This record gives sequence, structure tokens and C-alpha cells, in this order.
Amino acid sequence: MRRFFFYRGVVTPFSFLFFSMILFLSACENSDDVRGDLVALQKELSIIKSQRTDLDKQIIAIESQIQSLQPENKNYPKVMVTRPRKGVFEHFITLQGNAKADKHISMHPEVGGTIREILVKEGQWVTKGHIMLKLDADVIDNNISEVRTSYDFAKVLFEKRKRLWNLKIGSEISYLEAKNKKEGLEKKIASLEAQRSKLHIKAPFGAYVDQIFAKEGGLASQMTPVLDMINYKKMYIEVDVSESYVSEMKKGTEARLFFGSLSSLDTIFSKVSWVSKSIDEKSRTFKLHINIENPQGEIKTNMVARVVLKNFESQGVIIPEELIREDLDGNSFVFVVSRDESIPFVTKQIITVKSNYKGGVLISEGLTGEELLVSKGMSDLENGDKVELVAF
Repeated sequence: MRRFFFYRGVVTPFSFLFFSMILFLSACENSDDVRGDLVALQKELSIIKSQRTDLDKQIIAIESQIQSLQPENKNYPKVMVTRPRKGVFEHFITLQGNAKADKHISMHPEVGGTIREILVKEGQWVTKGHIMLKLDADVIDNNISEVRTSYDFAKVLFEKRKRLWNLKIGSEISYLEAKNKKEGLEKKIASLEAQRSKLHIKAPFGAYVDQIFAKEGGLASQMTPVLDMINYKKMYIEVDVSESYVSEMKKGTEARLFFGSLSSLDTIFSKVSWVSKSIDEKSRTFKLHINIENPQGEIKTNMVARVVLKNFESQGVIIPEELIREDLDGNSFVFVVSRDESIPFVTKQIITVKSNYKGGVLISEGLTGEELLVSKGMSDLENGDKVELVAF
């Protein structure tokens, strides 16, 4: 049995590995402790905030009872109060978008001709390279046959001239003429074969045959599509966005998609995958794309979607919009309740509004988030008025 020892002043490989493992496990334990402490602190903070709200309600209820028992205070305006919320403020814009397939094309023949055979049906899945339609090839086939006959003769003649030339019999010009004619016919056959391949319309990628416009026996031209192909499994929503939002829309911007015509389909959460680098000079809009998965094919091309894009996010103090009033100078303000004296009174607090969305207002200046704000009964209040708190 092998044994490892710790010699004085010498670190053996085993001892080095042993201490490394101890340090690693200690680091992992410390990391787990940090995560555990963070979760515990967050939970404790949530409990304390809940307790503070309950205490506020109890304090206001007791103060209200005290004031009601003081005859001289019964004429004070009765108000309800609330606290601001500290958290993340999000602003969204709602637009309309159209569903597009990532792979959706109309197939045109490279050359015109009579349609001999249609080898697919609408709704059929085809793989890349699958022959879907054939045009009449009789003329080219006849040309290829004639050239091959000439080529076979030219090849035999060349081989004979080559053998004679290797034996130093005959002229070099005769040998080169035979060689040139053979190679010219080979190129001609290759060219005809390439033209013939264009009479077969093949699938450029795996997709479904959506619509077939051609008829067997009809004429096909380069200007008219013969069929449509679509792969609906991967799609995107195309949205036209006003130029005013150009600095706020970036790749990765959060998006929510709603399809009104598909009540069974839940809200789709995605992100902006592409933003155009140009502005349309007529509409003053730019395009962006939002990729979506569509494995069941419920979403159809050109289907309309309601698109909600997040264009702003910030941490701060948030209050309900109905708490804000405006004075004669155009300043926005709220009434803050002070309880420094035996009877509460209100103070007019000027605030700066940074943004608002769906009834929530983000305050950039004027509030810390710890104040008590008047939420009901503020219509006739003035700065310094004493009030009676009736509810939280």
C-alpha cells in the first residue's frame, strides 16, 4: 500500500491537493452562505415593510380616534394617505406589427417552357433539392443526343490521332484539331446539361408547398411564379416604429406580442432581434424584427399582432398619478402629511415627474419614498392645513 507523508518543510503532491480541496470547499461554503444571507435579508426586509404598513394603519386609526374625541378638532378636513413605492418603473409603447415567415418565397422558372409535370401537392413538406416541377425538355434532349453522337465520333477520331502522334506518325495539326473538336463538344454537352437542369424547379430549402399556381400543360415564364413555399416554424414580427423612439429601440429590447385573432394563444414574450439602420423618408419610421417560434403553425403570414415594447426602465420613487396636482405656476406637487405635532398637517411638496405609464408616475426629484402622501380628500387643501387622518 502506498503512503503519503508530510515531511517537515516539504510539501508533497498529496498535501498540496489536500489543501487545494479544502480551500475550494471553503469558498463554495462561503458562496452558499452569501446567497443564503441575501435571501434571508430580502425576506426579512419584506416582513419589516409589511409590519410597517400595518403599524401605519394602526397609528392612523388611533390618531383618528384621538382627534374624534377632541371637540375642537372635529372640523378638520378628513384625508386618506398612502406611501410612495420604491422600485423599478417600466414604460412601454404599443404598436402594430405583421407576421412574416423567415423562409417564404415565390418560385419562378429560370427559363420559359411548357409545364410537363407537377410533382408536389399543396401542403406537402419538401426537403432541399426536391424536384417539384418539370418543364418540357424534348428540344434540349434532342440537341444533347445530336451533340453526343458527334462527340462519340470525335472521341474515337481523337484517340486514333493520339496513338499515331505518339508513334510520330501524322502531323501535329491533325492531332490538335481532333483534340480541340472533342473538347469543344464536351463543353457543349456540359452547357446543354446545365440548361436542361434549369427545366427542373427544385426546393431551395426545406419548407411546405403553400400554393401552386401552375397547371400541367400550361406555359411557364420567368415573370410569373409557379408556386409559393413557406417554412412557418420560424417567423418574425415586422414593426414600423416612429423616428422619435430611435434612441430607445435596440437589439434585445423586451417585447410582448398579442394576437387578437388567436384567443387560444397566450402572450408571447420575446426580444427585438434586428433594428433597421435607416429611416423611411416618407413615413419617418424605421423597421424592427422580433423573432418568434411557431412550431404548430398557428400564426399565419401577414397576421396582425399587437406589439408592446419596453422603451424605458429606471429605479426610483413611484406614486399614483391621481395624487399629483398642478399650481398656477405650472409646478407639479403633492400634499405630504406631517405628524410632528399633536394634530397632523399637510405640506405642499413640489415634485419633478420623469415619466408616467398606466397611472404610475416616476418621480425624479422631491420625494424620498418615506413620506405619507394624501391620496383622498385633497381637493380643498392648502399648504399648512391641519387634517384628520381617517384611513391608510
